[in-house]
Amino acid sequence: MTIDGTEFYFPKTLVTGFTMKGSQDLCQSQGMILFEPRDASINHKVWQVMQNEGVYWLNLRREDPTQSFKYATDNASEPSFTNWAPNEPNNWNNDNENCVWANFRHASIL
Repeated sequence: MTIDGTEFYFPKTLVTGFTMKGSQDLCQSQGMILFEPRDASINHKVWQVMQNEGVYWLNLRREDPTQSFKYATDNASEPSFTNWAPNEPNNWNNDNENCVWANFRHASIL
């Protein structure tokens, strides 16, 4: 999908079983990157297309749960735009939740 001149790829996480790293590698092999929600406008454009499609990795990660999430492409900048669901990020099950996925199917306001 091309949005504002940037090509994004959306490998499904739960259906395909891709890890974030596997999804990043697949994207790179296609000359694309995982979606990076950098502002509300682009996020909304993606949601309009993907709202019935399910769960996808985002290009955000952190090294451990005590750190902030950063864009994986430059691993330096924290997102200036976030649209976390209530109580997220929550390090679910104390399982070192260090990667981010979006559930476009259950997002009501994007």
